[in-house]
Amino acid sequence: MKKLIIKFGFIGAALVVGIPLLSIAITGTGTDSFVVGEIIGYSTIVIAMLLIIVAQVSYRKEQDGLLSFGDAFKIGVGISTIGGLAFGLYNTVYVLVIDPDFNEKYFAYSMGLERGTPEFEQQF
Repeated sequence: MKKLIIKFGFIGAALVVGIPLLSIAITGTGTDSFVVGEIIGYSTIVIAMLLIIVAQVSYRKEQDGLLSFGDAFKIGVGISTIGGLAFGLYNTVYVLVIDPDFNEKYFAYSMGLERGTPEFEQQF
């Protein structure tokens, strides 16, 4: 079970980190990329978490069709933990290194403000 969790966990981690990095390489980090980034980001998370089902089916086949709730739960928690830790690490690196102004840009974008305007300066 450990090998299965590690295998599918790291596949999920590669997806939740790799696809957003690819998206950044294609669309950049400007405010124009926020809508596309949200769609790609949430879709990637859903796809990566569907790996839990694939892993559970694979484990059930290995166990001659038997899969207890406890084993299914362990597989799900293990894969989710690996993917979640990778995504958290990626977001930390993104906000601190790749795009340090992300929080201000996204806040301005969500409030409909343009950076450099008096309204934006008043908020910050």
